[in-house]
Amino acid sequence: MVDDSGGDPACWSHLFDDDEVAAGFVVDLNAARERAGSGVVWSAPPSDLNVNLVRLAAGESIDEHRNDEVDVLVVILTGAGDIAIDDNVDRVTGQQLVLIPARTRRSIHADKWGLTYLSVHRARGPLQIKRTT
Repeated sequence: MVDDSGGDPACWSHLFDDDEVAAGFVVDLNAARERAGSGVVWSAPPSDLNVNLVRLAAGESIDEHRNDEVDVLVVILTGAGDIAIDDNVDRVTGQQLVLIPARTRRSIHADKWGLTYLSVHRARGPLQIKRTT
């Protein structure tokens, strides 16, 4: 969602008038988890933090990638799977936190029960294409 509304967070409530997930500052994570599909099923309005609710169906993955800019906090809500950080793989289940440091390779894989988690990090600028020489 692109925020062209401006103003402070109190002004964001009009963005969710017809949304059963978020109203004002309160987010119903159960309603968000019930949305169809996989991937990002809810994102917080733009602010100093980027917050996304991500659902991976059974066997789905977030491919290995590297983020050099920000640390990421992953809050596992439901399900189970594996999170790889560099060469270390950890089993995760609901009600766990994972801190993924900047400048590390990471990937996430959901097992047969799927995986739902919040991804939280400091807002960063738009992605830039970098030249390699």
